[in-house]
Formats: sequence, structure tokens, C-alpha cells
Amino acid sequence: MTMTQLSGLCRSPLWVVILVLLPILAGGCRRDRQAIVRKPQESRFGIRGVDGATQTAISFWDSAIRLTETDERLYIYDGHTGEPVTGRQLLRQLRNADVVILGETHTDPMAHRLQERFVREALALGDGALSLEMMSRDEQQALAGLAGRPGLAESRLEGTSLSRWPQWRTFYLPVVEAALAMDRPVVAANAPRHIVRGAREQGYGYLRNLPPNEQRHFDLPEAEARFPDYERRVKEVVQQHGPMPATQPATQPVTRPGREQMRAHAPANTYLQPTTRTTTGPTTRRAVETRDPMSPEAFYDAQLVWDATMANSIVTARARHGRPIVHLVGSFHSDHDGGLTQMLRQRGQDVLTVSFIPLDAERLRPEDIGRADLVIYTGADRPMPLERVARAATRTAAPPATRQ
Repeated sequence: MTMTQLSGLCRSPLWVVILVLLPILAGGCRRDRQAIVRKPQESRFGIRGVDGATQTAISFWDSAIRLTETDERLYIYDGHTGEPVTGRQLLRQLRNADVVILGETHTDPMAHRLQERFVREALALGDGALSLEMMSRDEQQALAGLAGRPGLAESRLEGTSLSRWPQWRTFYLPVVEAALAMDRPVVAANAPRHIVRGAREQGYGYLRNLPPNEQRHFDLPEAEARFPDYERRVKEVVQQHGPMPATQPATQPVTRPGREQMRAHAPANTYLQPTTRTTTGPTTRRAVETRDPMSPEAFYDAQLVWDATMANSIVTARARHGRPIVHLVGSFHSDHDGGLTQMLRQRGQDVLTVSFIPLDAERLRPEDIGRADLVIYTGADRPMPLERVARAATRTAAPPATRQ
């Protein structure tokens, strides 16, 4: 072949097509064999960020986030369309929302592991805060002065409501320390337990007559607020399963999240712990209403106090600390446009809801359509990573004098 013929062949449109297709075909062949591994200084989602020590490899050809420590695959889907969500898309949504709600089953180890990573990525740009359902407003002082000092968190939070949650050192303390290490504040967002009991047992009239120093620790839902689908779901759970599911968190990961549960809501005895308060206050207060404290309506009223208090705590934190506010909460509050989600959106917040489901699924299940903006299947019965269990055990066994 002469040089003239070779030159003509190279200019042929066929060669241009082949040269364009070769990289694409090569990438497609690697789809299931190897994910893209980022350099230590890069974000696990493919954009420069933080926490290179726990680097995750991301595949841009499928929806799996691969954890390099265990090579586990976690599938993330758009909760409305069922489309796979890549790491870059996930990171962009985490950082651009006003509020990120991480809806959990409280005993799902993989969900807690991912929460720590999501908090690091969402707050990496230097604004925003971490917000917790697991602590009440009257405990905010315990968190004061901890930003930038994560080593003090364990001793400072011992004895708070956070420490009453199962495996709190393993599940929640690392998330709190992640935010503090980045010099970001942590918000105790919920209402105190006795307030929630008061709403259920004695109604909103009783709460309105509490002294001002107690009223600042909770908010009531707006009188005109109506959430018919949410109300139906809450009442169905109470009617079908009785009051017990709302009194303590689940002791095992939920294996059928399609069956709506309230048992992953609150620390033990949030609702049913006996109260010493009477149904009438001092002479300056009006008598409170008489009600059946075990009725579905009473439980729904208490649920809305949770939601309204957390919503206003988040909005206040958003105004004070910027965005995003990353809020950890039981998924019932946020799934399917739960009360918390709707209240935040009514207050003008751009909300991204994430639902962690402890199941294995390689496509969005029909029953999970509309559950949240992002649905993440964390796998059934996956244990907590050994390194975190060992770390928590060591800290528990350490004498107080050895703590920072």
C-alpha cells in the first residue's frame, strides 16, 4: 500500500467512527469487573473532598457505590423514577439542598456507616450543620463548644438522651464526631420526652399553658396544617400494632420496610412512661382537655409535636449555619412525604430525602416508588464493620481518666 493510499484510508469516515467508539467499548467491558478507584486526596464520589482514609470506589457505569474496605455494593436509585444515581449526582444533591434528611431504620449498621460518610461529604464546603432527632433541645448545652473538638464528644454526651439509644457509641457517636472534626455544629433538634407524653396524654392545651422556659423546648404544628396521608399511616400503625411499637426502637433491622413501622422512632418509653403531671395546672392555668391517651388520635398529636419541633429546629439552624443541614431521623418521619418533610417544604426549604432500606435489591421496588428522593438499599442483616465495633468496645472499656 502506497503512502497516498494509507493517507486516504486514515481520512476515511469509517476510521473516525472506530476511533470514537473504541474508548466507549473498552469502558463498557469494564462495567462489572472494576470500579473507578479515586486517589486518596479525592472525594469518594469523584470530586475533591475529605476523608480519603475511607475511600470508596465509584462505578460510573452502574448505580453501585463500592466500599473498598469490604467490596460491598450499595444501590442508589431516584425514588421517583427508579433511575440509578451515580456518585457524582449523589454528591451534587447532598451539597445543593437546604436540608438533607437521612431517614434510617435505627438498627441498620450499614445505614449508620453511610451516614457518617454522607455527613462528611455534605459539610465539606464549610457550611451547614448536623441535626439529630436523637437529642432534645433542652440538651443543646451539652453540645456547646464541641465544634472542632470531637475528642470531647463521648464524655460530654454520656448521660444525654443520645446515650439511651442502642449502640450509640457505634451508631451515632462517629457521625457526631465527623461533624465536629470539620468544625461544624451539631443541633439537638427534638422535643423532650415529657413534652411528647404531655401532648399524647393531655393534648396541646396543656402544652400551651406550660411556662415560657419549657415552651422554648418544643413547637406545636400550625393549626391549619393537614397531612391526611401521613395521619392515615400513623393511625394505621397504632390500630394494627397497638401502642408498643412507638415505645422503643427496633432491636433487629427491619426486613420488610414496605410494612410501615413506628418501632424505629424513639428511645425506650418515650410515650408510655408514667407521668406525675396532673390534668389541671395552677389556678392561673386552664384545665386541660380530657382524652384517651391510647387512641390513634392522641398518638398522631404527639407525632406532630416531634415533627414540628424538629422542623423549626432545622429551619433555625439553616438560617444560622447555612446549608445544608443534615438531619438524622427515623424514616417514618420523612418517607412518603411524612410530616417532617412536608413541614420543612411548607417553610420554603429545598429538602432532599434519603431512605436507607436494609434489603438487597438491584432495582427500585414498586413499593418504594415515592418513598424518598433517593432510596438506598443497604443489604439485609449486614453487620457493623469490625473496626467500628472494636473501637466502640475499646472506648466503653476505657476508664474515664483515659478519655480526652
